[in-house]
Amino acid sequence: MLEALSPAELRLRLGFDAGGETPNSGSIASSARGCVRAWRTPPRQRVTTYLLRQLAAMGYDEGIARDAVRDVLDRLIAIGDFVPVRLDGKASIVLAMPAAVEVAPGHIVLLGEHDDDDLVSDGLLARHRPDEGDREVMSFGDWIGRPAFEAHHLRRGGMSMGGSLADYWALLASAVRHEGLPISVDAARIVSAPPNAANAYFGRHSDAMPSGRWSNATLDGTYCGVRPGRNEHHWNPIILLRAGGQDYALDLHDWDEWNWALLARGIAQGAPERHRADSNAIAFEHPIPMQYQRALTLLGTDGGSAWTWVMTPEASACFQSWIGSFG
Repeated sequence: MLEALSPAELRLRLGFDAGGETPNSGSIASSARGCVRAWRTPPRQRVTTYLLRQLAAMGYDEGIARDAVRDVLDRLIAIGDFVPVRLDGKASIVLAMPAAVEVAPGHIVLLGEHDDDDLVSDGLLARHRPDEGDREVMSFGDWIGRPAFEAHHLRRGGMSMGGSLADYWALLASAVRHEGLPISVDAARIVSAPPNAANAYFGRHSDAMPSGRWSNATLDGTYCGVRPGRNEHHWNPIILLRAGGQDYALDLHDWDEWNWALLARGIAQGAPERHRADSNAIAFEHPIPMQYQRALTLLGTDGGSAWTWVMTPEASACFQSWIGSFG
């Protein structure tokens, strides 16, 4: 016998927030894992279409739902729950080999193919469980790997792995002195104000006039900045050396290297980039590297505002310990 359900009743039945405008990431992740487990090697488009139809039946806006589904699938791939493959010419996804990551004593996160019930508590994207001692587990450090700035350090001529962020900034500062190309003083925009400046907020470089900690001009020094790109909406990430009214720019590999460089400069200058943390949330005051985002996706869930994540006290302690290991 078929049962008629209202959109709100369907949301509750499937573990979604009955009144929210944005679908819960953890519930989308559970539905996505169910699809992939049932279909084994489905094209990503098939999974997306199914989830969008499900969310439409629950009354979610199509645009919001499409963005949410794309974001959740990307993040499940990033943390290693799904593996992207190409089958018969189609972009497909499969469940990864089973793994368990220990984020605290007695607290693990399951990834990949597991027989466990797939419900996710508190809207978390990943599957957090008590460790009952019946699985082989890997440490969080083994899962996350070496700090990603080390790869940039090596690519730019660093001698070995294991250097600090201060070492990395010293290498960038040397590189811009020796390899930087002249750039118009008026062209570049830089993060000039320190994170502890009065009423400081990060701001934007792409506005008609730079805002927040961004500016066009400042004292001589070495800064993280941008230079104009191929059009008025495109900016290239750089390290900028300002000396005696002349600017020199060193192009960075991508924005992820720029985010690491910003962290490195703060450490080297004795004014580290800031974040606020308590027992169940972390809020950053600056853009963060992709490796940070990958870690936070495993450990918590979006906090509803930019650069903010909600997580358990155990997960928060795990993240704080990790970022403290390479500062």
